[in-house]
Amino acid sequence: MSLREVSRLAYVDCVRGYAVLLVISCHLAYEYVNLPWPVHRLAVLGWHGVQLFFMASALTLLLSWQRERERTGRMNVTAFFVRRFFRIAPVYYAAAAFYYWLTPPAGGLDVVQLLASLAFANGWHPAIMPTTSSGWSVVPGGWSIGVEFSFYAVFPVFVFWVTSLRRWSGLLVASLVIAVVANLAAQSVLLTQYNAVTVDNFLYFWLPNQFPVFVLGAGVFLVLGKDGFARLTPTIKAWSVPLALLAALLFFATAYSGGPLWLGQPSPIPPRFIIASFAFAVFLLAMSVTESRWLINGAIAAMGRVSFSAYLWHFAVLRLLPGAFGNLFHTEATDYGAILAFVCAWPVVVLATFAVSWVTFQAIEQPGIRLGQGFLKRLRA
Repeated sequence: MSLREVSRLAYVDCVRGYAVLLVISCHLAYEYVNLPWPVHRLAVLGWHGVQLFFMASALTLLLSWQRERERTGRMNVTAFFVRRFFRIAPVYYAAAAFYYWLTPPAGGLDVVQLLASLAFANGWHPAIMPTTSSGWSVVPGGWSIGVEFSFYAVFPVFVFWVTSLRRWSGLLVASLVIAVVANLAAQSVLLTQYNAVTVDNFLYFWLPNQFPVFVLGAGVFLVLGKDGFARLTPTIKAWSVPLALLAALLFFATAYSGGPLWLGQPSPIPPRFIIASFAFAVFLLAMSVTESRWLINGAIAAMGRVSFSAYLWHFAVLRLLPGAFGNLFHTEATDYGAILAFVCAWPVVVLATFAVSWVTFQAIEQPGIRLGQGFLKRLRA
């Protein structure tokens, strides 16, 4: 299976669809404060859907880079940044304006925070991420967009380190070491200014701690491009569903494990997000060859296509549905009633999120992409 063939498969959309459903599940669980602990732990594990997004991003960016190199013989760095900006910024800026109206900052407009978020530079300090209790989040969940853009900034260098599994393995080890050193160094400085919770959350979110996740996504790209994988494809395809289920079991098992929040904290086991990311790597490989309609289907792929909008808007859907109509959604239910209410609310929230996201995908994301393409044509003229 060539990289060109892999890039045409629908599994990437489905992976994004699963990722955003995990994130929605996590945030919906917080609306049901009395969910029994085992169910709550499983639901909030959807927090790690962001890592699945990061891995899918690394994989698809490398596939696009590979196609461009095959077509032109080089990578156009300017075109890369223009495409990424126009892919992300239009709907992100629309979300910033909407959330300013929906949930205006209690302390008034913070120009520094606003500019940092709009420039996607909000991933580098607790005050502008923000992980401080008094901070203003210009777009809920915007930390991951800042981390994603920080990854884009290093991507033109990143691609030259993932040309072989040997170089990749060195990069993976280096990324883990750098994460530990950077986290410990930042902790020693930040604890003099902020409380432990603020610092711990920031160190979990920022790029040095998350960078190994992108590296794992690159590992999947390399395995898919190996001739050996092509020879193994029939076997993996035959076992793709059990492999995907095994990866899911490993992922959900981390709900009940301990472990530190970020790399560098003393612990005999790795952080949950690292274990989850290794499980996601197996899941990605299984998804790349499976023909199972349980795993690859139109509904999940459709959610994946609008997943960026869905990530941005699901916070508003939660606020305007279960958040505003708690009695209707039985958000105060307890025990089995809370589980039933959560299960019933889930499809309502997902469908509402998809509906809003489909509109903004068509009305903002797609025109933004075309605007970027037109801008590149003018640059080349």
